[in-house]
Amino acid sequence: MLEGRGVVVSDCDEQLIINFQFHQPVKIHSLWLRGPGEKGPKTVKLFINNPVPLGFDRAQSSPAVQQVEFAKEEGSGGGSNEACLRQLNYVRFQNVKSLQLFILDNHGGGEQTVVEELKLYGTPLASTNMQEFKRVGWDGGFQSSNTHNFRWRARPARQGINWSVVDNGPRRPE
Repeated sequence: MLEGRGVVVSDCDEQLIINFQFHQPVKIHSLWLRGPGEKGPKTVKLFINNPVPLGFDRAQSSPAVQQVEFAKEEGSGGGSNEACLRQLNYVRFQNVKSLQLFILDNHGGGEQTVVEELKLYGTPLASTNMQEFKRVGWDGGFQSSNTHNFRWRARPARQGINWSVVDNGPRRPE
């Protein structure tokens, strides 16, 4: 793992794969990427939540979740800081557990691609901790035609809270 400042350099050709594994699901909205002039990344394909490691052949032939292009002056560090920042399709990057960046080529067409700076912007996906859940509404059951007692109960869902009816079994006589 790379700690602190450093550069990432492709070893045998211009293609490069960078993998990220997150400890919890995240939402990603932007990508910042910068490289030096001719060796800076040009085309980047982004893949998310792949169950198996991404190889070069599969990355090249598979459709990406999003493909991002950088102009030469934007990725070289000579342009403005905003030029290296790309907004991602936020809807597609809502529940990211792993992210793979496949750098397809560089600006000069040479054998090495160099990444000097890489930043991801986003937030952790909020999860519901049922231990901290507090009932805020009506707490009593109601009697239905089949004399079962029903209560509303919150269950965690992918986005927000999914409310559902839970059958607590036959109602006891009062």
